[in-house]
Amino acid sequence: MITRAEFFEELLRGTTGQLELRRMKWNPRKHDKGAYDMLERWFSRDIAELEAFASNGGGDIFHGVNIRDDSGEARKKNIREIVCAEVDIDFKTTTQEQADELLAISIFEPTVFIGSGNGYHAYWLFDTPIPATEETINLIEAINKGLAQQFGDDYTHDVTRILRTPGRKNSKYNDNRRCEILRTDGPRYSIDDLEPFAVVSNSTGPKADIGDDCEGELPKRFEKLLAKHRLIGKTWRGERPELKDQSRSGYDMAMADLLAAHKFIPAAAAAILRRMPSGKGADASDSYLRHTISKAFTAPESGESEELAKEHHFTLISAHDVLAAEDVEQSWTWDGILPDGGMSLLVAKPKVGKTTLAFNLAVAVSRGADFLNRKTEQGPVVYLALEEKKGEIKKKLTAAGITNEPLRFHFGSAPLNAMAEVEPLLVETKAKLLVIDVLQKFCRLRDLNDYAIVTNALEPLMAAARKQGCHILLTHHAGKADRADGDDILGSTGLLGGVDTSIHIKKRDKRRTFFTIQRYGDDTEETVIELNEDGSLEAKGTRQDVEVDETLRPLLDALKNTGPMTLTELHEAVEKSRNVVLKASNLLAEKHLIEKSGSGKKNDPYKYSVLLYSDTNEYTNTESKIIPNPAESKKESCTDDFDVFSLTDGSSGEAFW
Repeated sequence: MITRAEFFEELLRGTTGQLELRRMKWNPRKHDKGAYDMLERWFSRDIAELEAFASNGGGDIFHGVNIRDDSGEARKKNIREIVCAEVDIDFKTTTQEQADELLAISIFEPTVFIGSGNGYHAYWLFDTPIPATEETINLIEAINKGLAQQFGDDYTHDVTRILRTPGRKNSKYNDNRRCEILRTDGPRYSIDDLEPFAVVSNSTGPKADIGDDCEGELPKRFEKLLAKHRLIGKTWRGERPELKDQSRSGYDMAMADLLAAHKFIPAAAAAILRRMPSGKGADASDSYLRHTISKAFTAPESGESEELAKEHHFTLISAHDVLAAEDVEQSWTWDGILPDGGMSLLVAKPKVGKTTLAFNLAVAVSRGADFLNRKTEQGPVVYLALEEKKGEIKKKLTAAGITNEPLRFHFGSAPLNAMAEVEPLLVETKAKLLVIDVLQKFCRLRDLNDYAIVTNALEPLMAAARKQGCHILLTHHAGKADRADGDDILGSTGLLGGVDTSIHIKKRDKRRTFFTIQRYGDDTEETVIELNEDGSLEAKGTRQDVEVDETLRPLLDALKNTGPMTLTELHEAVEKSRNVVLKASNLLAEKHLIEKSGSGKKNDPYKYSVLLYSDTNEYTNTESKIIPNPAESKKESCTDDFDVFSLTDGSSGEAFW
């Protein structure tokens, strides 16, 4: 871990300008919601001077994230060198759990990671400083905006940005929380690496003219509206919980939209925003106000869309023709689960088995072999291993006995134009199955939680799959919470809605299970899968069947040792769910290994007891035993002395990963 002085050195590495430090004091009464008062500023590139300023005196210390010139000013024109892209994640708008999940699947790991006291500051440092020009400033601000959208920060992306300096208390809070460096082991990047994050502005119109006097008085008409208009009043006071962006800039944008609707001129809007307590107020720069007001006041051109709306391009077919069309039987890449020409999502938490299942499925399809007790249709397979090392895949191929099967791999990062290159890839390879491992590193989505972004990204993949008759399997991360009905998928519901099948892998104690949610065919019940020594996978039965199977021996032992027991007593003795104990008891009764007595009424509950054996009560007696002993009959496949009923496939029900 580096020190604060070393952090300053990292920001200044290879630069010629000055690092700006600010000493500021939190004023809880300022602008109603609280804001900082400026105490003093310091510009230097001398590490000892910077460290002395940051170590001594009161208040909170902030630093400019990019390097200033020698003017002693910190406006955009005073930025000399750009040294990083950054994001400020506030736990008030993005929870720590959400932030951790988003960072876990980020395309690029931050170089420096800082805990601000109530959030995260992430820095992607450049390998060499970038001279600040209008072009490079616009690009880095677009990248910062894209990062803000992905990680849910307060959308402040200006190159003049200041962030809290590590090594000091965060005085906004009374619990002595500190701003501290958490991690500094990430790589440095080129600006080209981060350019995929860049957000292109939707506004093509001119910037709003806010005039030279943004400090003017509030317009009289606005004062009347503020007193009478409920929505304007709530926005002014910061009382709109329905706003997605609850940051100060979010309230500025909301007010600017209202002012545009009420036909205020941009200069008047600027004066209003300068005084609004819920927004940035006096902290807002002219460029920030100009950008915010331009977004609200610049209306999109509508002439072209109106012209296009005079005709449509839908392809219609009558209900009669639909009924008369010949039925086409659904064909499957993996029988009953992955349809030909479809798309699926394979979801699990990290290190639970996504890649293992995807790899084994790829091998099975390349051979036309059964996979987890279901048939596959043989065909060429392309596997995009965007995370896996080539050496690890080589080990798996060797263990699987691969020779000349039609199975091809891509290792490393996906091409920048990967989405557009999918269909040419399918045409060239005639792939039956395309595995993309993992989705986020392929699509490079700025915001997984944005429904529109997600659905727009998946649409061309689905179109290519349908057109070429190839199934596309996307691996993806699950969230931390174990939710049902597909809600465990990290990101927007558009991910589940955009695929034909979602396959969910779960970790259940020592074993792994999978189940499916499907548009076509029947959902697969949660099924236990076992990893064999050669790296292949084997289905062991439904989760409930396996748990019932495991309960048989403990249940019999409990009855043998204790005597007749009620269902409640058995449930407590074997520590399995009541439903599983009931099913196991009924199964043993059907096999005439135990008997049930009692009427099942309030004062006469059912009681279960072991039936007497002709020669001995030992289950392994070769003369009279009814229960088979797989520890003797299947020693090669069973590691435990589990001599009760086995599942229909002959397994013991034990599953290890």
